[in-house]
Amino acid sequence: MYLTNIKGGGAQEREDVEIFLNLVDSLPVFDFFDGKISWISYTAGFSKDKNEFGEFAYITVNSNTDDWVRFEYNPDSEDLVFAEEVFGGAVPKNFFPSVETGLRSCMAKGPLAGCKVVNVKATLYDGSYHPVDSKPNSFEAAARIAFKNGIPKANPMILEPIGKAVVICPEDYTGDIIGDFNKRRGMIMDTGSTEDGEARIEAEVPMAEMQKYATELRSMTKGRGTYFIEFDRYEPAPKPVMDKVIAEAAKDLKDDDID
Repeated sequence: MYLTNIKGGGAQEREDVEIFLNLVDSLPVFDFFDGKISWISYTAGFSKDKNEFGEFAYITVNSNTDDWVRFEYNPDSEDLVFAEEVFGGAVPKNFFPSVETGLRSCMAKGPLAGCKVVNVKATLYDGSYHPVDSKPNSFEAAARIAFKNGIPKANPMILEPIGKAVVICPEDYTGDIIGDFNKRRGMIMDTGSTEDGEARIEAEVPMAEMQKYATELRSMTKGRGTYFIEFDRYEPAPKPVMDKVIAEAAKDLKDDDID
């Protein structure tokens, strides 16, 4: 994340604090996440003939029904949490790590916009195997199929970064600053005065809305405004924002294919 301070006269100072965003062409680019899924039921199998031997694995991802790997929302951890509740040897224990590896390999690229997936718990509940043909890579493949086909049906959503911003400016510009935050989908949290008699406005605002704020604040306050912003949390993006992020990701993917 960047803490950005705009000094009087418009000079900017940036300090790298955390890697939540990067600078590209002097503008910050913000990470979105795929997250907040609901429960989902999905079956995935993998089999392939290979000379006289084959490859076979079968798992099911489920919601809270009697199916087989359960995907659910887990607010306690951004990273994948893997668990197992297999009984009777339906899936041998030596294949559990392969299932986890297959699922975990999908977390870096979500189904909506290719964003990192967060807040998912996957529980291996049941499955089947072949004593000769089942191999670790078979279960990895089955897990990847389950994730890629099952998660999109769990109503995933885009999470956007929300920042806490503080603006210091002459009192005359308070109304303009507050109105501008409203246009940026921001929420005013507090207003007051500094010891020097200047206005202090605190707001929470989507960080993607603040990409050109340095220039715009300078224009609004004739170079007399100062602000800083820091990352606070992620929240579900409204549908217009989610649609835009997904559309831009699809366009980038199409452009990559053309290149």
